[in-house]
Amino acid sequence: VSPVKMPKRKVPYQLAALTGIFAEFFADFITRKPPVASKEAVKLALNSAFVSTHAAEKRLEYAPGSVKSALKRTVQWFKDEKLI
Repeated sequence: VSPVKMPKRKVPYQLAALTGIFAEFFADFITRKPPVASKEAVKLALNSAFVSTHAAEKRLEYAPGSVKSALKRTVQWFKDEKLI
């Protein structure tokens, strides 16, 4: 759903973590714009967790929408914010 192609290269964790640290510093003190990567984003990307909505569906009558629809809205938000 995104016009941006996914990267095909694998990056070692240490390099990704250093990139996140550098990108945050650069964003905070030089560009004053959101970083292209962050320490937290690196951690999340490498330690993904799967969750279930079963309890929310049962107790709160939560009805999740489709993943594709959510991704399309997310990509549109990134475009609107000129992040892609």
